[in-house]
Amino acid sequence: MARCLAAAGYGPGVCHDLHPNAAGALAAELGWRTGSRAEAIGCEVVCCVTPGAKVVIDAGDLRPGSHLNMLGADGSGKAEASIDAVASCALFCDEWEQAAHGGELTAAVSAGLVTRERVSELGAVLAGDAPGRPGPAAVTLFDSTGLAIQDLAVALAALEAWRNGAVEAQTVGL
Repeated sequence: MARCLAAAGYGPGVCHDLHPNAAGALAAELGWRTGSRAEAIGCEVVCCVTPGAKVVIDAGDLRPGSHLNMLGADGSGKAEASIDAVASCALFCDEWEQAAHGGELTAAVSAGLVTRERVSELGAVLAGDAPGRPGPAAVTLFDSTGLAIQDLAVALAALEAWRNGAVEAQTVGL
């Protein structure tokens, strides 16, 4: 996610990880810096990619105008944000049914604090069928549970852009 933000012109940013070497390697690659959890969550755009069930963002961490990309809660029992933090945000997801039952929204939905009417699907926002950020001070949260069909659509759009000469392909070593 940090690589995508950097490629889109966001930054410099702050990388934080419980494993300082991992944060340091990513920061060095991007020309960003490492920092504390507080520094990282103080950024305008905060991305959490934690694989566990430990909450890393609470309601008290939220700042007006910030945006949270939550990618780690990909199954039952996993959450990166507290129920109160989720309920405090303007909410977006890739697909409601999936997010409500296996994503960051799940616990807040189960607690009755978040209903379908409070959540906009990203595709609907991009198509102009649902509202986006309600204002510059709104705290927004995107629950990314991942949809293969959206991934395929993005890949096809990128391939078409490359074929038309609109973008230059990168080489990625694995």
